[in-house]
Amino acid sequence: MNYSRLRAFHAVAQHGSYTRAAQAVNISQPTLSDHVKALETDYGVKLFKPKGRGVELTALGARLLEKSRSLMAQEAAIDRMLREAGDLATGHLTVGADAPHNIIPLLSAFSRHYPGIEVALKTGNTAQIQRDLLEGRVDVAVRSEAGYSERLVSEVLQRADLIAFVSVDDPWARKNSVELSDLVGRRLIVRERDSATRTVFEQFVYSAGLTFSDMMEIGSREAVKEAVAAGFGVGIIADTELGQDERLKSIAIRGSEMEILEYIVCLRERRSEKVINALFEQLDNWPGRVI
Repeated sequence: MNYSRLRAFHAVAQHGSYTRAAQAVNISQPTLSDHVKALETDYGVKLFKPKGRGVELTALGARLLEKSRSLMAQEAAIDRMLREAGDLATGHLTVGADAPHNIIPLLSAFSRHYPGIEVALKTGNTAQIQRDLLEGRVDVAVRSEAGYSERLVSEVLQRADLIAFVSVDDPWARKNSVELSDLVGRRLIVRERDSATRTVFEQFVYSAGLTFSDMMEIGSREAVKEAVAAGFGVGIIADTELGQDERLKSIAIRGSEMEILEYIVCLRERRSEKVINALFEQLDNWPGRVI
């Protein structure tokens, strides 16, 4: 069997799209497509069928994916074993993050301390990062949930409070704080339901016995900021995520104590690996840690 063709199949199966798979493995889409077609031709089978703008697995493709996952996991384990036999002069660390700006300063310090370690950063929402961590596509994850599982270990990276924010042209721009109940009469600009920000906010809203009927859901942090800057409504965000934007005004939410903890998480069986352990040690000594 041609291993490159199997890897191409696995990438497309994981991402459900030739375009996204080609971007993920950093080869051209035509090359990736040729590999998959050659694999199908070699065995006279169909592994994918069209679905919208992407593809989905046939029944045989789904069975093959189960096998390829095991094979790719073994390949990653062998790679880690050989790397562990060496020192930290070289190596690779892939980090998944739902809020990448929270980890970048730590990764910068890590890279200065270990210049030979190649660092890659993959972004997504909390659910996506969870899948990537469990399936071995990232070595560690940075997310707003510790991951209450015997398979995972975690340490707090930093603490953040949820705040409201508005356009500087909004009447509320003169306010420094509001009550949670004050938000009832405003349109709220919020993240998608898988986001930690949305989850924490809705938990506090429910416990306060409030109902918000006018909510605009947007799937990215930057898009939420743009919508608020354009005057669509009041945004909800962690105070560490707002950044510096002259178009926006932050507003504290009094008495709510809506807190988000950001964690660095890894699989328990991988915690002692040299590169991962080095990152956790860097965290312990990092002056930018806020807890």
